[in-house]
Amino acid sequence: MKPQFVFDAGPLITSCKFNVKGRVVIDLFLDVCDIVIAPSVRNEVVIAGVRYADAKVAKDRLEDQKIRVAEPATDNALDAILALYDFGSGERESMLLVSESKESQFVLVVDDHLAYLACDRLQIPKCFLLDLVVRFCREKRIDTLTGRDIITTIASRYPHPFVQHTLLMLDRGGGD
Repeated sequence: MKPQFVFDAGPLITSCKFNVKGRVVIDLFLDVCDIVIAPSVRNEVVIAGVRYADAKVAKDRLEDQKIRVAEPATDNALDAILALYDFGSGERESMLLVSESKESQFVLVVDDHLAYLACDRLQIPKCFLLDLVVRFCREKRIDTLTGRDIITTIASRYPHPFVQHTLLMLDRGGGD
């Protein structure tokens, strides 16, 4: 069984925007994992972003059922905590989706630093998109050269120290 990840809007856009080795990065991920998104992420990326090429890529993957949309259950206690942070609906629904999925072992892929910290405090499994690439290399789902290509290709979306640190992580046992 492939590992399952819930992508927030930022990582989904990034994954649908860049190509590596003649393929869209999202397709490299879909080869090795299942990706689920919340309805508000779909709305933010596909509907609101309709004029962007990455929105078309995401829409095509949704229509082909390669990316699945799942509605989170209502958790009033968690919702009240998330409201304190004033998250957008994408982050909120994505966190709810992961928090309710103890048996399916979802991990949230998020690039928003506050959302990442809130997940940490709430014990919601999460990772940055850059760390997902490292994980896939370490698990030998993606070879390290491809991982490096992904990181350098999407580097413009991240602070330079994050990119450099990620490349060092790959060099110190990212895979192969």
